Amino acid sequence: MGYNWLVTITSFSQKTKALLLVGAVVAGIYFARGFYYLAVSTGLGASDLRYRQTELYYFFQGQNPYEVFLANSLPHSKTQWDFNGRNTTVNPAVGVGDINALPGYPPWAYPVIAAVAWPPWPAVRYYFAFLNILALAAIAWSVTKLYPPQRTEEAWLVATAVLLTGSFCMTLGVGQLGILVMAGLFLSLVFEARNRPVAAGLWLTLGLIKPTMGLPFLVPFLVKGRWKTLATTATAVTVLWTLTVFITKTPPFTLVQEWLTASSGLWNQGDGPIHQAFRLGVPHVAFTVAVAACGGLVIWVLRDQPLLVLFGLISVAARFWTYHRFYDNILLVFLLTAYCHRLAGKLSPKIFWTGFALLAISLWPPARAFNVLTNEFQYLAWVAVGGMLAYYCRALKDW
Repeated sequence: MGYNWLVTITSFSQKTKALLLVGAVVAGIYFARGFYYLAVSTGLGASDLRYRQTELYYFFQGQNPYEVFLANSLPHSKTQWDFNGRNTTVNPAVGVGDINALPGYPPWAYPVIAAVAWPPWPAVRYYFAFLNILALAAIAWSVTKLYPPQRTEEAWLVATAVLLTGSFCMTLGVGQLGILVMAGLFLSLVFEARNRPVAAGLWLTLGLIKPTMGLPFLVPFLVKGRWKTLATTATAVTVLWTLTVFITKTPPFTLVQEWLTASSGLWNQGDGPIHQAFRLGVPHVAFTVAVAACGGLVIWVLRDQPLLVLFGLISVAARFWTYHRFYDNILLVFLLTAYCHRLAGKLSPKIFWTGFALLAISLWPPARAFNVLTNEFQYLAWVAVGGMLAYYCRALKDW
């Protein structure tokens, strides 16, 4: 017989059913708000999706979106680009990105963006909403599949806790690609656990369409020596990159240079430790290298731990290492999942629930709550819980 989720839920305890119901109602409120802004609202609703469609217009015309931006929005750029006769003309009816709408996605992302944002406006808003429903379902499904059958009840509770993350709402509302990225990363975990490296590598490729989120998650695969998965990902990225080269008629490394230049203004946007360090005089690159080195060292020391634990730990570095906004806090659901999966029942209730409370308070509230709680509370909470996960995974020898 196939898996029947309804039968599974009816077998749960009354307490679990009540918690699932409350969690579903709260998550439903978040998602209803997010989908309203994505599919209906004007103003900031689906604003990032609109920016991606502007870039796609030029991409579908065979133009290079980076060059259109560089030639028309940054004419004062010190870098002198030789576009080699390629068309950088702007369609007045479409416009071009400005400093608040930078083409920040890498060359290999455009064929994927074309697949998820091709319908005309406003139909694309409903299509993109549908894809995000599938992605959220994939994330919840992945969480439950990372647990053994004997812990099914606990798995459903953790999946609900993941979906309560407040930044999912903002990610949906502005039409960001983050939920699709997270679905790709979660599915790569599931298929890797099932010893299906090709499928894992293809899903990992989806996670790399936004490198500021997905790139650090290559580190756990590297230290684990999952070469078939990484080779599949490298091949898929190369194919997508080559497709962009073919469509835009731009040399491959020129595309990368232009992408990095066009997206360089993002360093001065967003919020995070990297911006606070910069205000204190620490160069962006130095901070990024320091965070990457610390994260890589922790992953190397704990390389014998399951891949899920390494994903949980690297998610902290992934949130800190470069430019991010509030919606990218969804990265930390890997920390939440790994913490619950590995430490529930292993620690004293007081210690475990302290860590869980830190994660819940730092992840579940909506963005406006952090006008009171402050972003610094989030950063400290994530470092503290990441430290707990690393320490106890190394200290408890009976696993």
